[in-house]
Amino acid sequence: MQDGPAREEGGGSRTGILDHSNDSRNWTAGPGSYRKDASAKIDDMETAKRDALETLTAVLLHLESSNGCVLSRPGQIFEVIRPGCPLANKVMAIINEACTGGKNAERGCHRLQVEDTLRRSRDYSSVPACVVTYLLDCLETSSDLFMSEPQRYMALQT
Repeated sequence: MQDGPAREEGGGSRTGILDHSNDSRNWTAGPGSYRKDASAKIDDMETAKRDALETLTAVLLHLESSNGCVLSRPGQIFEVIRPGCPLANKVMAIINEACTGGKNAERGCHRLQVEDTLRRSRDYSSVPACVVTYLLDCLETSSDLFMSEPQRYMALQT
């Protein structure tokens, strides 16, 4: 055994101090270099978010132009509005329930009643009137319901 600090073959010491004088990497960081790295990472993240948002917007615009209407729901959820979508199923359920008795059984369910019932639901509380009108027109076109009077609808299938 040797007395004193152990020596490496290259002449460096093993006293707990790292000697990187011959290392090609720069181990010392000047003041502010960590801030520059963090700033560059934040810029990269913001650029990635911006690119993702642009891509998402382009996809939503394509869906809207080819399939009709896109609804943005709370929680970053987007729904393409067409017959068979969850909102269409909810509207059909509202119309079927409303037309089971009373004056709605003879005249049909009014568009405003559909909107009011949707606004009381948790998932569709912020659905715009134009989306409901668009969906009712789509459902009428697909023969799921018909307009019995202006702005009053009845389901063909129950």
